[in-house]
Order: sequence, then structure tokens, then C-alpha cells
Amino acid sequence: MLKFIECEKFIENGVSRGKIEFFSGLNICLGEDNAENSIGKSTFLFAVDFCFGGDSYCSQKELLKEVGNHKINFCLEFDNEPYYFSRSTENSKEVSVCDEDFNITKKISDVDFKDFLLEKYNLAETGLSFRQAVTSFIRIFGKESSEIKNIVGVEGHNGGKTGILRNLIKLFEEYDEVKSLEEKSAAIQSEQNEFTSVEKSKIVKNGKIKNLSQLKESEIRVDQLKDELLQIAESNKIQTEIVDAQRAVQAAELEKQITVLKRNRTKLLNEKSILEANLGSETKIQKEDFEELKSFFPELNIPHIEEIQNFHNKIARILKKETEEELLKLEDKISVNEKNLIETTQELTELSVPVSIPKKVLEQYAAVSIQKNELEGQIVFYKNSKQISSRLKETKIELDGKKLSILKEIAAKINRKLEEFSGKVNDNDSPPCLNLNSSSSYSFYAPNDSGTGTAYVSMILYDLAILELTKLPFVIHDSVLFKNLSDSRVIKVFEEYENSRKQIFVSFDKKNSYGSDELKKTIEKHKVIELYAGGGELFGRSWAKKKNSN
Repeated sequence: MLKFIECEKFIENGVSRGKIEFFSGLNICLGEDNAENSIGKSTFLFAVDFCFGGDSYCSQKELLKEVGNHKINFCLEFDNEPYYFSRSTENSKEVSVCDEDFNITKKISDVDFKDFLLEKYNLAETGLSFRQAVTSFIRIFGKESSEIKNIVGVEGHNGGKTGILRNLIKLFEEYDEVKSLEEKSAAIQSEQNEFTSVEKSKIVKNGKIKNLSQLKESEIRVDQLKDELLQIAESNKIQTEIVDAQRAVQAAELEKQITVLKRNRTKLLNEKSILEANLGSETKIQKEDFEELKSFFPELNIPHIEEIQNFHNKIARILKKETEEELLKLEDKISVNEKNLIETTQELTELSVPVSIPKKVLEQYAAVSIQKNELEGQIVFYKNSKQISSRLKETKIELDGKKLSILKEIAAKINRKLEEFSGKVNDNDSPPCLNLNSSSSYSFYAPNDSGTGTAYVSMILYDLAILELTKLPFVIHDSVLFKNLSDSRVIKVFEEYENSRKQIFVSFDKKNSYGSDELKKTIEKHKVIELYAGGGELFGRSWAKKKNSN
């Protein structure tokens, strides 16, 4: 339970309020008889929520602008053992663990802090997070949970009505069987998603069977293709037990590769022969040849001719080097090609397809086999897909049935408790009722009365019912819930509050307007803080009034 909170910014007439201590049951933040606003009643409840891991307190921009960043120290007690913490508006994602004097011993994340609360309040087995368990029952003005339409839960925060009902099942600790079926359904859904992705694969690339009529046509066509394969095998004396369809396809493909490799080998060897011939065709001219030539042409410029010849020799040497390099590259290609040819030939040999079967026959046999295999793949895909869809549908029906069965039992418990509370609070009025339309839909109403007061008292009674029937640790009710209630209802609601064994945090005003000494006694007994205008506001002043006066 929350034992106390303290904050240096909580001031009364210029003096710090010090520790604000709480009771194990009802705790009242009391306002004025004239129901004065802007004194901090709702803000105080947000501060309490802040100590339970809520974030609404530090999201109030006007408050932080006027008061500035500050921290709240608080103490929680479980099994008579106190735990001291501090949380700041400046870094609300961090919670300080403290000693009894609020010296910080370590810091933890707000997530770890909420997990601590989950464990200490024995809510871990529900499968809910701590905030999932409590948020719907924190009814502070400004929060969606305080709106009449959100009595059972805020759809936007819980994944719609389906999520609200799932959380209700968890809170009542009836989720195990539902979880098992949800996991089963999710696994089948994942299987179906995988099948859907196969639509883009080779198995169904040339068409997809969409209905039973196409399935029948495909099965007939497969039988025809099987007959074609038998005819090809018989007419060409192919032993099907030796050469099955798959090996025929592989053999035909390997035959194609071998043909290409042989052609490539011939081409490469021809290129090699040409390069080798070019290397061997070099002719050298000697100096004696120039002298002999001069005897016929006396005026011949021998040095000039020698210069030209030297240039030609240099070019020849460059071309020879390039030719030798090209020849080496070519020999590498020939080596790789030969290696691939040997390996591919070996693969064909290992298939044990008789060499006597002509290549064209293998290709024909392979083509028919491929068509047959594709159709068979489409048939298997269609049948398995339909089977998965059927399993998914059956599991969802089973899941919905189980959820509805559990929810009806939960609704019966809640409605019995609502009837009990209503009999004490509403006199002879019909009790509010949680009506389940399906496993994912519900309505909550008060028969024969659609007034605002009845709606709010129904909200209060619903929270008290859940508080008593589950491990929900507390509820928070703002004064807005009491505005339209009759005096007699308010008095009786507080009688039920006082009977609770769990913590209830309430803001309330106009205590002297109800003409009930018992109510006054209850309020005085359970009052933890009193707020009033003129220095008794939560922060010792009201900036709203100051702005309104300008």
C-alpha cells in the first residue's frame, strides 16, 4: 500500500505540508463546501497516481510552468516492510530508490519500478503489466477513464473492445486457456502467412489454383502428363525405374551444359593455336643483309634503315609480351573450362542415365516432367492452404467460444456484485449490468435510467465490484464522479468505500451539504489532506484565479 508522500512544493499558508500519510482503506482529499475549483484536488490525485508509475502528473504543462520541476518522495509498504522512493518531474522515466531519510541508494527505470509494483501487488500471474491492470480504474478529471462511455475501459488504450475484454479475463486470472488457444491460432496464422509468401515462388509462378473446379482440372491434367511420360518411356525403351522424371530433367540440363562447355573448349583451343602461330612467325634481319642490299643501291642510308628496324624490333617485343600474357590467360580459361567439363560429365555419369537415350528424348521427357511437377506443386499448395485456413477457422471458433464462456462467468460475477452494491446504494432502482454481446463486444448500462448521476454511480459501483473480485490494488475517484449524484447515493457510496479492505483515493467537497453526521464523521476520519482557497491550495496558491482576474 501507499504509506505516505511528501513534496517540498506542497504548501499550506507558506509552510511545507510535510508527510501526507494514507490509510489502508479510504483516503480523502477534501475540498471546500462551495466546491471551489483550482485548489489542486485533481492534481493531488495525479500526484498519487505518479507514485504508482503514472505519467499524467508531469504532463501538466501549466503546473510545471508555475511550480517548476520538483520531486515527490513516497513510501510503499508490503508485508510490513517499507520501501522508499523518489520520482522527479524532470526525469520521470527514472525512479530513485532511497533510504528512510530519502538519500538515494540507486536509480532504476520507471519500467523496473512498475515491475516491482506488479510483483509486490501479486499481479504478475495475470499476464498484465501493472499499468494495464490499474489505469482503467483511475478516474481523474481530464483522463479518458473518467468519461461515462469508458466505464469498462478506454478502447484506444487497450486495443478496442477485444483488448478490454482480454484484459478483463487476465485481471480475473482466467487467461491461461485463452492464451494457449491464442498461441495456437498465432502459430497457424504464421503458417498461413508462409504459404501466402509461396505464391511468389517457383512452385506457383505459372498459375495458382483458386477453386475446386480448377483443382479438378489440374488433377486430370496431371494424370494426362503421367500417361505422356509413360508413352515417351515405352516408345524409347526408357526404364522409368532407372530414369525417373527428376533425373531426366537433371540429365537434360547437364547435357546442355556439356554441349556448351565442349563448344567453348573448341573455341578456346583455336584461339590458342592462332596465338602460338603468331609467336613462332618472327623473322630477324641481320646487318649483313643491309650490306648486301647496299651493293645494289649505293646511296642507301643504312643508319636510317637500322633505326627503323630497331623501332620495329621494339614493337615486336611489346607485341610478343602481350601475346604471351594473353596466352597465359587463355590457358587458365582452358583449364577452368576443362575442369567444369570433367565435373559436369561426372555429375551426368552419377545420375546413371543410360547414354543410349537421345538428348532430344531426354529434353522432351524433362519438359513433360517439369509441367507435371509444377501442377502437382500447385495442387499440394492449394490443398495445404485450404487445410490451414480450415484449421485457423476452427481454432478461432474454439478461441471465441472459450473467451465467451469465460467472459460470461466473469460478467455473472460482476453483475451479482453490482446487484449487491446497487441494492445498498440505489434503493429500489435496477442495478447496472455488464452485457456481453460476443467475445469481442459488450455494453454496460443501467436499465430504465439514462441520467448522468446513474451513469456515474454505475461507474463507482463497477470499480468497487472489480476491486473486491480481483487483485486490483486500488481505485482513484475524482470529485467529478459525485457532482450529479443524489445526496442519499453519495452517503451510501461512502459507506461502501469505508467497508473496502483496499486503498481508495477520493477527492471530495461540500461535506456539509449532505445533512449526514455519519458522512461528516467518515470524511473527518479518512481525510488525509484538506485544500481551500487563499493559501490552502495544494501548492499554496492558485495561478488560475490570478489569470482570471486580469
